[in-house]
Amino acid sequence: AVLVLVVALLGLPAQLEIRASDGHGYATRDAVAAIAEQRQPGDVIVYALWESTGSWTARDAMARYVPPDRRPRDIFAVRPQRTDGQRSARECADLEACFDDPPRVWVLRHGSFGDPLLGLGEAKERLLRERYTMAFVHQYRGMTVALLVPPG
Repeated sequence: AVLVLVVALLGLPAQLEIRASDGHGYATRDAVAAIAEQRQPGDVIVYALWESTGSWTARDAMARYVPPDRRPRDIFAVRPQRTDGQRSARECADLEACFDDPPRVWVLRHGSFGDPLLGLGEAKERLLRERYTMAFVHQYRGMTVALLVPPG
């Protein structure tokens, strides 16, 4: 019994950190809350399909912490993630055809990115750079949020 208590006490700090509101050391809740608070009608969101740290984290955070009516539309998703035995979402094969020139585009990345479009995916990056400018980029612990707006 004493051994079990010692093991439990040794693991307590790690358990508290993992179960904190921003578990696993990433400020996922803060990042998506910032988007939800500033979202405007017509806003959309773009995610990377592949992140070295876990491409599903950004979409999972949005789904977990933001009610559906307060989320920007996931413009490229044609199948949600974690369906049909797939961890990642399926996105439109022809990004241009799915993109309807929304007024503002949010980018949510898992990781810290000075340029959140870099590594987003060649086609997405090109499309967004051609049509939008970066209004701002905010870093949260382990997460990057950017807002893109039309130039001018």
